[in-house]
Amino acid sequence: MTLLTQALSAETFWELLEGPEYQEKRFELVDGALQEMASPSPLPSVMAARIAHYLLSFVLPGNLGYVLGKGGGYAPTPENVRIPDVSFISRARYPTLPKRLEAEGGPETEG
Repeated sequence: MTLLTQALSAETFWELLEGPEYQEKRFELVDGALQEMASPSPLPSVMAARIAHYLLSFVLPGNLGYVLGKGGGYAPTPENVRIPDVSFISRARYPTLPKRLEAEGGPETEG
């Protein structure tokens, strides 16, 4: 893995994660520094699934937006990218789901 000595931007972070050496692990960008996320254990995974279930049971009937899992990343600032286990983005904010969500900051809710 490459040793990074300078602060990264969210854009550089996304480009970096496309490299093969970053495919097997999960990362977030914290104050410009690449941070490897801990491997999930069963209990947080169960909790995330339950939160997603309850969100979906409310969001889908009203076509209110999108419930995302670990694949949804957000950049609330140019030097921070957070990847929550579960999050919600309203259809009012994004009529169609974009490829990346970093341009508009964070989710409406996250878990």
